[in-house]
Amino acid sequence: MRLLLLLLFSSFLLAGCAGSLLPPPAPAPQQWLLKRLPSPTQESVPKLATSQFNQNLPSQGIFLAIERPTAPMPLRGREIWYRSNQHQLSPFGEQVWAESLDQQIQQRLSDFLGQQAWLASSLPDQPGYRSAYRLRITLQEWYLNTATQQLDIAVQINLLDTTGRSLLQQHWVAKPAVTELTAAGMLQASQAWLEEWAIEVAVLLRKKLDQ
Repeated sequence: MRLLLLLLFSSFLLAGCAGSLLPPPAPAPQQWLLKRLPSPTQESVPKLATSQFNQNLPSQGIFLAIERPTAPMPLRGREIWYRSNQHQLSPFGEQVWAESLDQQIQQRLSDFLGQQAWLASSLPDQPGYRSAYRLRITLQEWYLNTATQQLDIAVQINLLDTTGRSLLQQHWVAKPAVTELTAAGMLQASQAWLEEWAIEVAVLLRKKLDQ
């Protein structure tokens, strides 16, 4: 019995020593997420486009599917990337997206367009959802440029009908300034530009589908 107690005591001591040699667990990376886009108001929409957002306009029965954006691998993962002086891409340490950037943009734009009274429905592309039109988004760039202290953004949209024919194509290249060279600074600048861009997309779609 005494031998058994000694063996148990020794095992506890060994376990305690082994535990003290293990490094402390690394902190979980901080996660960032773009906010839901606000519904546009007359104050936030240019005067020439205000009529496009008249909430009294009846729905035209248009069903729109937003495809998951086509994007390079860095924008399809959860890492947050910045571009250095050598034009090399590097991820922020301990800073990640809660969802990949391409999926966030798909969901935020779909929700924003779904608030427009002239659309019957706007949803992310998914099995079983039948739509008369599809919006294809191509994310070519969306990085923080530490040399210029700006975001490097390049985005294209294509509006397609049920046959796959392109009805509308528009390309944007933007370099909004950032207040700080951090993931938080990138998020703030991305949010501001995304809100303005979504309004432009909605205006373009409305004009095209009104023809």
